[in-house]
Amino acid sequence: MKYIYIIFFLFLTISTKAQYNFVPNGSFEMVDSCYINCNGIGTSNPCWGPNGGLPSPRYAPPWYDPLYATCSSSADYFRPDIGNCFGSSVQELNTPNNVFGIQHPHSGIAYMGLSNYSDTNFLFSEPWYEYIDAPLLKPLEAGKKYCGRLFASPADYRSAICSNVGMSLSTAKYDLNDTIGNTFTQIRAIPQINNYPPNNLFFDISLWYQVMGSFIADGTEKHITIGNFTTYPNTAFFTNNNDTIVHPQNGPVAYLFIDDVELIAFTALDSKDTSICPQHNFPQQLNAHVGFDSYLWSTGDTTSSISINAPGQYWVTATNWCGTVTDTIQVNVFNPFGLDQMLGADKTLCDYQFPQRLRPLPQYENTFTNYLWSTGSDTSFTDVLLPGIYMLTAEHLCGFVTDTITLTLAPNPQVNLGNDTTLCIGQQITLNAGNHNSYTWNNQSITPSITVNQTGNYSVTVSNALNCIANDNIQVNFVQEIAQLLPNDTSLFVSTFPFIINLSNQYTNYQSNSQFTIYNSQFTINAEGAYSLTAIDKNGCIVSDSINIKLKTFELIIPSIITKNQNLIINNLPANSSLKVFDALGQIIYQSSNYQNNFMPLMAHAMYLLELEYVVDNQSEKYKGKLLVVE
Repeated sequence: MKYIYIIFFLFLTISTKAQYNFVPNGSFEMVDSCYINCNGIGTSNPCWGPNGGLPSPRYAPPWYDPLYATCSSSADYFRPDIGNCFGSSVQELNTPNNVFGIQHPHSGIAYMGLSNYSDTNFLFSEPWYEYIDAPLLKPLEAGKKYCGRLFASPADYRSAICSNVGMSLSTAKYDLNDTIGNTFTQIRAIPQINNYPPNNLFFDISLWYQVMGSFIADGTEKHITIGNFTTYPNTAFFTNNNDTIVHPQNGPVAYLFIDDVELIAFTALDSKDTSICPQHNFPQQLNAHVGFDSYLWSTGDTTSSISINAPGQYWVTATNWCGTVTDTIQVNVFNPFGLDQMLGADKTLCDYQFPQRLRPLPQYENTFTNYLWSTGSDTSFTDVLLPGIYMLTAEHLCGFVTDTITLTLAPNPQVNLGNDTTLCIGQQITLNAGNHNSYTWNNQSITPSITVNQTGNYSVTVSNALNCIANDNIQVNFVQEIAQLLPNDTSLFVSTFPFIINLSNQYTNYQSNSQFTIYNSQFTINAEGAYSLTAIDKNGCIVSDSINIKLKTFELIIPSIITKNQNLIINNLPANSSLKVFDALGQIIYQSSNYQNNFMPLMAHAMYLLELEYVVDNQSEKYKGKLLVVE
């Protein structure tokens, strides 16, 4: 494995800046191209508002009046050069002198204005309200604390002063569906930050009043809307002629100038941890966000920035208009010379482990910012299909490092259980998987071999020392024919010895339990007794059969020819024997269940069929034969 270091000698600055304001154009100084390029008054001017209205919040992008289309009134935009764009007739919206009074911006040269209470609409019995809205620069993070504030100043030339104003943070901008009341101009929302009189009353028309607060975000906030969210019955105001809080009466109008809208995450430091390249010697400077009223560092310093001489953990507690917050930062010395093994050791892999994903070791997960692999990939990983040598060049805080890794293909183990086989019932077979590191049979065995005596499919997975695996399977069948080597009788009565049984040529290697030999596929029996016979079937299995041979103790003497008018006499006939006599047409002409030698044929020159059933030695026997009748 080779590695190369390329180190950048850069000066490290641990950030010092004001906190990030999530509100775009919060001081309303930036104007759009429509305002800059405007060329006079009239509805033909594309910069002119709907219905020939006065300059609206849209000229300070991305601000706008969310309910402008629902009413004939809208919020207003003030700056000193309004007359240069829209003519002298609208110089009443200049700063600092305008139709609503005299007020210098809280900062810069511009501000917004809106009616936060107006009861001059003769068409309805309720006041209407005006709002300004803008999308946040980026969504807020769930569970994080945010602080918001704005500056409001009551207008001089209005009959009332209303202190109700707040900020509502929402997922989307509000529209007509979010309003309440007959005028459809008051937005129905609960603001996260709100000014509730009499806690913060706007008495002095010459002052800018600060409206501020904090909240925990739920992560859905994407828009900010400013205006009066207090319902009509609960809105209170001062008249310009006295300083007593009264309930709304017919006719009063309240108007506020709005400037310097701010929404910040309540943190004293941007990052929690930072690293310093080894070539950047101490001391180093740590900087908290500027704009806090007071600071206290873990070092005892009370300034916004401190100088440190060693790595370690440092904290700062800062206080401003939103409250007090403590943040901690860990300062480490980055050691690029510990990256020489970022890809780890070379690997020997089995074929099933490809494709293989290569990436820096887990401990370097957050170390690098840019990557270039020899495969062409520029991500933190690359997937390779084949063994080989692979290289990664990665950029870190202090420069670049290059490392290589070699992937080698390991041999797979070899396992062979043999061909499928058929054995006889009663036999067994040992299946051997060979010599390996581990064994897993499908019958849960983990030994190198197993002995089986039942039909089934047997498989094994083996692994070698490198954990490469191989598998094989075999079908083993156990069979056994039900063979009939001897006559299909348990006991056989014979009239005389020797008695010969012809053997089937489907079997070979006949063997008997008697001293009598088998010759030319014949089994000769010379005496009574129990005889067994074995043979080999077509599958090579041993089959067997047995029989009990007995000599008959009597012999029926049945004549085959008699004369007409002569009884059929059967000698040695056991009692309770039955006889049936059939003619040539198969019709029964005689039948008896206990034959007494009394059948006498009346016709000569006739052939009859006899069927006799009798019992000898508790064994049922049957005789069938022909009887010829002559003159």
